[in-house]
Amino acid sequence: MWVDLENTASDLEAEVRVRVMGGAGSTVFASRVALPSGSRKRVPIYVLPNNFTRKLQVQLVDPERVLLAQEVDVRPQANITFLIGLVAPERGALSIISAASWPDRTRTLELVDLSPAGLPERVEGLYSLDCLILNDVDTSQLSQEQKHALETWVRQGGRLVIGGGAGTMRTVAGLPDALLPLVPRREISLDALPGLAQFVQDKPVRVPGPFLAATGDLNDGQTLAVQENIPLIRERPVGEGYVDFVALDLVSSPFDAWNGTADFWTLLVLQHASYPSEMPPDMSPRQMRAERLIYTLSNLPSLDLPSVKSLAVLLGIYIILVGPVNYIVLRRFKRLQWAWLSIPLVTLLFSGGAFGLGYVLHGTDLILNKVAIVAAQPDGTARVNTYMGLFSPANQSYEIQVDGGGLLSPLTPYYDPFGGSNSPTGSDLVFVQGDPGSVRGLTVNQWSMQAFMQESVWSNVGSVHGDLHFENQVLVGTIQNDTELHFQDAVIVMGNYFTRLGDLAPGEKAEVHLVFSNLNESIFGPPISYRLFEEAFNQVGPGGPPRDIQVKQQILDSLLQQGGKFDPLSSVAPTHGGAALQGLTFLAWLDESPPQVTISGREVAQQATALFYTPLDYRLPQEGSLALPPGILAGQVSKMPQEGGMCGPPGMPAVYIGFGEAEFEFQLPTGIHDIRVDHLTLAVNGDGGWQGLPQVAVYNWAENAWAMLDEPTIGNNIITDTHGLIRQDGVVRLLLKMEDRRSGGCYYLGLGFEGSR
Repeated sequence: MWVDLENTASDLEAEVRVRVMGGAGSTVFASRVALPSGSRKRVPIYVLPNNFTRKLQVQLVDPERVLLAQEVDVRPQANITFLIGLVAPERGALSIISAASWPDRTRTLELVDLSPAGLPERVEGLYSLDCLILNDVDTSQLSQEQKHALETWVRQGGRLVIGGGAGTMRTVAGLPDALLPLVPRREISLDALPGLAQFVQDKPVRVPGPFLAATGDLNDGQTLAVQENIPLIRERPVGEGYVDFVALDLVSSPFDAWNGTADFWTLLVLQHASYPSEMPPDMSPRQMRAERLIYTLSNLPSLDLPSVKSLAVLLGIYIILVGPVNYIVLRRFKRLQWAWLSIPLVTLLFSGGAFGLGYVLHGTDLILNKVAIVAAQPDGTARVNTYMGLFSPANQSYEIQVDGGGLLSPLTPYYDPFGGSNSPTGSDLVFVQGDPGSVRGLTVNQWSMQAFMQESVWSNVGSVHGDLHFENQVLVGTIQNDTELHFQDAVIVMGNYFTRLGDLAPGEKAEVHLVFSNLNESIFGPPISYRLFEEAFNQVGPGGPPRDIQVKQQILDSLLQQGGKFDPLSSVAPTHGGAALQGLTFLAWLDESPPQVTISGREVAQQATALFYTPLDYRLPQEGSLALPPGILAGQVSKMPQEGGMCGPPGMPAVYIGFGEAEFEFQLPTGIHDIRVDHLTLAVNGDGGWQGLPQVAVYNWAENAWAMLDEPTIGNNIITDTHGLIRQDGVVRLLLKMEDRRSGGCYYLGLGFEGSR
């Protein structure tokens, strides 16, 4: 929310506050502002309304009173809504996006008009958007903060579409070259657009020309449509996101009168808009992780009960005191009849002493538990989400100062219509934005915990570099720690496989040898979050697994088991010659956790657990033999069976078939005409051995028909005759067919191949 302020009175120090009303009180997001006499300022406030908010109260407050107030209407959207931000002087033909057909019919689409000045200065303000379109706007007016937020948003999974035409130079003036698939240099006139018609499956452009198209120098990426050697559509992967450059103006001709405009937007943007089946439609990944980590924060090792050994020693001392010692003392004074009084008295004194000792050791402790998830970026910065829980020994309200300039917010499920603030008394809970930020009015009941979080950017972290490649179907190479951080228990994860690297000091290298085997076990066996700590879980003591191991497993679960917008651990790497390959991720633990937290007037005991992760790249052989085992090519279910649904780990090509046919698609690296494929390896795996195996077929593009596999088996099936099975763009289509309803089950397909360039 942007708040415009003008002061025609005397100098003023105040706060801009935005109040979100709730059933148990209000959550207030605030920012300090200095208003000298005669000044005008525009203040951004980052607000998290709940799902039932319809009005926000905006106030300008000095320390004593409310100076100004205004109500703002808002219209919340469920997380499943596909939001497209339009930054253009007018909608024009962009309105036709609403008429585009949806591959995923469960989603709705909303267009949101934005101005360049209205773009947020922090990346968090862009997270609600699935796509952002820039057309005929002057991006040179964007601040450095806005530019950095836009680039970071794309790198973390956003899709940016840039329009061309007469306004191209203005539109790209403020954008970094790292985002541009094509650097425009000039405009040329085209009389016809058969290349655009070919992109949307031969819907001719009957709109009369000429058409003004922008062209220039090509950057990394691929051309999706071309006309007279002029790229009409150029796409570039940037981090986990994409940037699409369209040489034509998106608002005017031909898009305002062409019957293929809706199909154009379907193919360019909406075909990538499927919503993960495991994601609730009204909850974001942010909310889901927050719910999981609330329990993790309350898992405090310092609150463990005494060990059995300690209790046995304590009980032994009590028995000695109440028995032999009591008897000897009473006998010495010849007062054995006083035993009926001394025994209860010793019991009371001992119990009181034990309670007093426990209270002195832990009963007055104010404990802050921090859990941080650090997502490192290629530019050496890191996105840090820190979840903080404050455990209080007394019913008290606290004022907390948090360094780092991150955005503070309550750690509560915002969809809860009866939940308001974290304050059990119903008073305002205020989150002040700035560096440092602060939390005011955090009231904690006795021996309870209240939680909040901070979203921030950690500058100059450095990066983790890998020199990795496939060799005989094994990923090998080295990893180097080019940060100042000490990594503990580092691992490399790809899909459902992992290999341990141990501890890595700053500047240290580690050898990588990742073998892909036991595919069925890795898919349907225990999750990685369990297998990484399996040894510790198998050495369970009287109190269960160690608390620190439980905490680490819960943090990993919160990271790995979510989807939707900006999934933090992508299962697909958008590089490698256009092939969709499993992403490679580096995971490690840190013994420190930003930010620095202080509590006014109190000493606080702090404990921290931090998970560091970053994506890594790897190379495929450019010449000679080329072999990828099943599980590396990232496939997708392209057609669901008549009776069945998604199953298995999120993002994996697995489907439950009760009856009917399910189709899958895999894509080999582009430039397949340069590769002689000797054979395909099709891995078929199920979640149990009792069900019958479905019929398995591979599509023959040359004959336009399915080729059934003879006697397919669970495990690897070798297909030696590959003629016609690989489309020109590298797509392989597979089929599972179940005709017996008694033999349904969850099945996973993996595709590999061996060949040479």
